[in-house]
Amino acid sequence: MITSSEPWRLRIRATTNDGAPSEVLGTAFVVAPGVALTCAHVVEGRVRCWAEAPGGWGSGQVCSTRYVVPGWSPGRYDGTDVAVVDVPESWPAAPLGPSAPPRPETPLDALGFPEQYSAADDRGQRTRVQVIGPDETGKLIQVNGLPGFDGQIQRGYSGGPVVDVTSGRVVGMVSTADMDKRLRISWIIPLATLAEAWPPLADLLPEQIRVDPEFVEAVAALNNGAYARALERFNTLVNMYPREVDVYYYRVLAALGGRRPGGYRYEVIRAMENLLQIGIQIEPGYTSNHLRALWALIIEDYYEIRGIPTDRSRLRGLQAALSGVGSDRAREIINHVPAVECPTWQGLSRNQGI
Repeated sequence: MITSSEPWRLRIRATTNDGAPSEVLGTAFVVAPGVALTCAHVVEGRVRCWAEAPGGWGSGQVCSTRYVVPGWSPGRYDGTDVAVVDVPESWPAAPLGPSAPPRPETPLDALGFPEQYSAADDRGQRTRVQVIGPDETGKLIQVNGLPGFDGQIQRGYSGGPVVDVTSGRVVGMVSTADMDKRLRISWIIPLATLAEAWPPLADLLPEQIRVDPEFVEAVAALNNGAYARALERFNTLVNMYPREVDVYYYRVLAALGGRRPGGYRYEVIRAMENLLQIGIQIEPGYTSNHLRALWALIIEDYYEIRGIPTDRSRLRGLQAALSGVGSDRAREIINHVPAVECPTWQGLSRNQGI
């Protein structure tokens, strides 16, 4: 069932000659004020359709349709199978993820309107699928139904958004399913392919994590001392930005919770070190110097000050990055990790003039 928090999920119906809604054609989702996307085959041969957000939000109405890719033809269930539905500008847009495709094994949520669910105004069939990987063209992604979920992607799901279960963001659109329903195999059009078909979509995707509203809110929560809320958000963001080093940096800062590393168990410290190591491996150059400085501070406060043997050469290598840490990052580290006796803490403070 569509809830009041998901008014951007739309059901698409045909219209009668007098403009009344009739049979269900498929699904769509709002991506920007006045614009919803669906599959071209959902509105094939129609210049108008009936769009509605079931679940008690607003009311449906007749909307115009247009194919996005001129080369699309019936039977082409590929990256060109995209159409635009012009909807009221007041209808809210879906939370969109970045263009990077969801990783294999990512669980996704889908909702459609098969025939057996079409009669009720506020019902749909929700199911769960798992990402397998791209098809041979690279334009589609195969998803398979997960055990334990009775529903499956079928006629009535086409054009609907698929949502990353962890982040709650749309990562693609349902395109087609295998004719043999026993296989529970389907394909989705990822956001990058949708943006090729409808270029304005590219400007709506949060490609840069620093302008992503969820990231901005997570950093604000961190700086306000709401460490648990910040950590929860950063743990979600890593699914959307697995190659962004700052996700790993901020996850560690939030996990420390404003306390010194020396107050944590060894298992927790090792988990933090592993996160920082992942970030540094992603960006081994100077852009990960702040991760090295934070790691050095953790080593000093947990191992050195407590007299626990540690790899001195590794520590010296991490400390060598101090001079390359910008003032903003230095200020973050010394504000959130109050290990004032540690040489790294003092170096960050002194070198940045803080």
